[in-house]
Amino acid sequence: MDMEAGVEHLGRATAQGVDEMLVVVEPGQRSMETARRILRMSKEIGLPAPVFVINKASGPSDEDFARRGLAEAAAVEGLPAPEVIGVIPYSDEIRLSDRDGAAVIDMVGPGLRAIFEGIATRLLERRTVRA
Repeated sequence: MDMEAGVEHLGRATAQGVDEMLVVVEPGQRSMETARRILRMSKEIGLPAPVFVINKASGPSDEDFARRGLAEAAAVEGLPAPEVIGVIPYSDEIRLSDRDGAAVIDMVGPGLRAIFEGIATRLLERRTVRA
């Protein structure tokens, strides 16, 4: 389910039937705060630990910032560091496809396509392990 930004809609009723939560974060303080709230709420309502994708990473320092922020957010909630299943770099291809209303997967080159396919593969592998 693709949900709007924020966590106001995340509650027990929403959690029914959720077997995996994928959270997309950006390398910024507001995003890390939202991740912390999602980790806390998912724990409170009994969801499995969410997995994360880092989006709009402009380089290794952005990725490191987000990974550290996620680990710190989890530690505050008494949880292990969350799993990051992919990192999507900042991309004009993605920005322009959104601007033009086109499906991202149809507009990106082979490098970004491989990143998206890797994320999808990891999600499918996790589902197979749980089944």
